[in-house]
Amino acid sequence: MAPDSSAFSLRPYLQLARVGRFPLGTLFIFWPCAWGATMAAYRSSLPPVALARNIAGLFIASCLVHTTICTLNDICDREIDAQVERTRKRPLPSGAISVQAASIFLLIQTAACLVLLYVLADPVVIPAALAGFFPFHGLYPLAKRITNWPQLWLGLSAAAGLVVAWQQITKSINLDVIGPFSFAITCWIIIYDTIYAMQDRSDDLKAGVGSTAVLFGAHIRPILSFFAFCLVSGMIFAGLSNRQGPGYFIIGVGSAIIHLTWQLTTVDFDNKEDCMNKFVSNGTMGYFIWGGMLIDYALKYFQ
Repeated sequence: MAPDSSAFSLRPYLQLARVGRFPLGTLFIFWPCAWGATMAAYRSSLPPVALARNIAGLFIASCLVHTTICTLNDICDREIDAQVERTRKRPLPSGAISVQAASIFLLIQTAACLVLLYVLADPVVIPAALAGFFPFHGLYPLAKRITNWPQLWLGLSAAAGLVVAWQQITKSINLDVIGPFSFAITCWIIIYDTIYAMQDRSDDLKAGVGSTAVLFGAHIRPILSFFAFCLVSGMIFAGLSNRQGPGYFIIGVGSAIIHLTWQLTTVDFDNKEDCMNKFVSNGTMGYFIWGGMLIDYALKYFQ
């Protein structure tokens, strides 16, 4: 279907950028950044004003990166999206916008991301930030074409945000902390994005698209439970290495255990609406984990 060129409409661009679903997608990029910054602030006793400034910059960056990646994904996946019931009404497969117009929009978004990186980032974090953007986020659309593990690739992309946030404050890479926590974040993304992908599993099978929802098959619940165990283990190891306090372990890790237990024992993988609701609930889990970290930070800083 050819797009109507008789009049310009902002709506398809907003749909490409998923503005109407804000802050859902942004949160999934922001939480690893916020967690990394807060743990780094706790370790280095960073003043609250400096932490707030870092958090604000990371949130703005998360918004821009999310909108940019959504546009890139829609350009790359337009033919697949046309075959999937849930996505065939998106701007590109529906013909509401041309590939050329979407590509120009993508270039503008990418330029905005690079300008923000230049303005806000310490030079030491630029390599990790660029790697997070490309190849990790940038090659995600390709991953689903060559592997059944695109969720793993997405997890590594999100973990890059943790590294950037940590380096921005500490100016170092402390693998004893960011290693296990990056592992935890990767497991978290595999869990929630597999649940999300269950909405499209039947269409993905027809279109030949790879995903962990397809790969795990009838064993999806025990496999995701294993990743939940790995997630919690990674959080515990990272917390011990960073000498976190009771806020982190009781509220942060505790809320993650409660949420994951509830999610994986109640999710109906054959119910698209329930899968979507469980996916969304992971954004809420992020607040509790961050809250535990902030309590530790406040207790230590104002002690």
